[in-house]
Amino acid sequence: MNKCLSLLLLSVPAAWAVPTHVQHNVTNSGGSTAVSSWSTAYSSSNTLGNTLIVFVTGAPNSSGPSAFGVSDSQGNTWTAATSLYGLASGNNPIQIFYASNCKAGANTVTVTATGDTMFFFTAAVHEYSGLSNSSPVDVTASANSATGSVSVGPITTTVANDLLFVVAAPNTSTTSAGSGFTLRCNLSGFSTEDGPAATAGSYTGTMTTAGGWSAQIVAFKAAVTAVTKGRIWVE
Repeated sequence: MNKCLSLLLLSVPAAWAVPTHVQHNVTNSGGSTAVSSWSTAYSSSNTLGNTLIVFVTGAPNSSGPSAFGVSDSQGNTWTAATSLYGLASGNNPIQIFYASNCKAGANTVTVTATGDTMFFFTAAVHEYSGLSNSSPVDVTASANSATGSVSVGPITTTVANDLLFVVAAPNTSTTSAGSGFTLRCNLSGFSTEDGPAATAGSYTGTMTTAGGWSAQIVAFKAAVTAVTKGRIWVE
């Protein structure tokens, strides 16, 4: 007896990793002398394949830097997630950089300023697991104000399970993270926080601060953990 076989191809939708905070550390150069570079070491060795994020800020000595740069002792490749921001509004300059698929081991991050020196030159370093190593930046926004607490956004994420990473450089202090966020770094008022964006949609980064401020938010995409495909022969 002859049999007729049909091939069915099955595809299971992609699954996303859960972005997870691994570690953070922050130092700055202090206010006694203006410097053109500053370094912050990670407290523990980086894990192979994770994503590194650094918040760069400080108080300019004069008109402000024309550019920030980032490098590290492991030789990872750093990319700007946002543009240099804040100087036009008279606030402190800020910028966020990231390094995907990092190398393993002890690591020190060095930030540099071109065109001006900085007081309180700050490098706030972070490490996360579960972020995409391919075009990880989903969407960004920047904002500033002369008064009140930080509110940056809203942004509209395009995929589920983004990590929301928010930075702020207030002129005085930061007292707490916004609703749904966890405060990570807070030194001389320069602060970072993160939070989940479980579904694609509209999100705003907030912090309780005093005085004028500059702020940025970046939505980083989660890694795709699996796309399962299979085939079944049917008589």
